[in-house]
Amino acid sequence: MHWRIGLVGFGNVGKAFVSLYREFREIWNKRFGLTSDFVFILNSRGGIFDEKGISDEALNEALSSKEGLTSLKGWRKGLKFEDLIDSANINLLVEVSPTNIKNGEPALSYIKSALSKGIHVVTGNKGPFLYNFRELFDLAKEKKCFLGIGCTAGAALPSINFGLGSLSGSRIDRIEGVLNGVCNFILTSMEEKGISFEEALKIAQEMGIAETDPSLDIDGWDTASKILIIANYLMDSSLTLKDIQVKGIRGISQKEILDAKKIGKRLKLAGVAVRDGERVKAEVKLIEVGENHFLFDLRGTNKGILYVTYPAGEFFVKGGASSPTGAGYSIWRDIINFQFKLQ
Repeated sequence: MHWRIGLVGFGNVGKAFVSLYREFREIWNKRFGLTSDFVFILNSRGGIFDEKGISDEALNEALSSKEGLTSLKGWRKGLKFEDLIDSANINLLVEVSPTNIKNGEPALSYIKSALSKGIHVVTGNKGPFLYNFRELFDLAKEKKCFLGIGCTAGAALPSINFGLGSLSGSRIDRIEGVLNGVCNFILTSMEEKGISFEEALKIAQEMGIAETDPSLDIDGWDTASKILIIANYLMDSSLTLKDIQVKGIRGISQKEILDAKKIGKRLKLAGVAVRDGERVKAEVKLIEVGENHFLFDLRGTNKGILYVTYPAGEFFVKGGASSPTGAGYSIWRDIINFQFKLQ
């Protein structure tokens, strides 16, 4: 399959997505028959477009230059998605613009527009699925399009992919996961170094692990978004953020960490989804876990997820790079898995 890709978002994840193709395209072509052209690449200020495919030289320059896309001869300030979607002749939209958890825009409109025109979509953007999950998948089904969202729920951690593939046909009754690397890093640092929440957060920011404004992470909303998407996808629920009780780790004290440690336990920020009859309930909360718990040994930025199922039993998946490269890879993972289905 030859993919004509329109890429929206050229931040760290978008750059990693392009860079990985440059690195692995020969291997992927040989193993999977996958070939691609980048027809357009957009950021918030404009973009570049070449109907025949953006050249390797231009891609290299965009990746290596501090100015990114704006350094290219073909850069067009103010170029917008709406200017291209009808004329660019793409068959795959990759949407990795910044997440807006309030209403999902503008990514929601981009994804709807692409699907309505029969264009496949793969995205790492959580926002559109927090309120419009069923609508988007119903539209994809109606238009016979693939809609890949594996990146939205843990990046390289295959939370959706494992549940969808390896647990096919099994009823998932409970999902419990450490889904945010920032919070796990802070809790680990507080325990191992005996430092305060504020000190651990500062270290995470200095290392580039946490954003300058870490609210979505430390207040639990990133975890809430991920457990919502996972539950809706794998447990056939229709949750929105309003349905989830959320409590993050902001201001957690060293005393709370030590009290848990004294009794051989650790604190983890967990996203939990539980089947209750015909309903699914979800929440984000601090939990104490003992050494026999699956989540106990998750340290630093590591993430992990537990599935309690019938009749298959319990499964635990951990790892996955918490980085733009891991997120970029997870976009390609969805594309490659879809290509398998087409063969």
